[in-house]
Amino acid sequence: MPASGGRSGWVRILDWVEDVLYMVVAVMLVALAVAALVDAIRLFLQESGPETVARVLDPLLVVMMLLELLHTVVVFIRTHVLDFEPLLVVALIASVRRILVLTVESLPGRVSDLAFRQGMAEYALNILFIGLLVWAIHYSRARRSDRPA
Repeated sequence: MPASGGRSGWVRILDWVEDVLYMVVAVMLVALAVAALVDAIRLFLQESGPETVARVLDPLLVVMMLLELLHTVVVFIRTHVLDFEPLLVVALIASVRRILVLTVESLPGRVSDLAFRQGMAEYALNILFIGLLVWAIHYSRARRSDRPA
């Protein structure tokens, strides 16, 4: 009997350590999101031109990804259940972000023909990946709504 009592004590300690570490991760995610938002505001106020929109959207999409990760961490701290759907949303945002970056990088006169063809292949892969992620999110939500409460 003492072995199981000691074991549950260790488990409680490890659970507490895990919660503390997740809280540290949450604070770091908030700090990173604030830094990326400040960067987006700075870019918005200081730059102009055709590339400005994509350059401002880039850190804003990073903020959105960080917020989704923060949401996942907060839900895990509360429930100790990991929900994978926000991680799918992060991957979706990252793919959209990559397409925007490719668009800016592929402006006329900026890349060679080979780089342009490689960029188009990456576009195609990202579009396929986005389709798969949208399907996975839809499937996840459909499965969740089918479950009895």
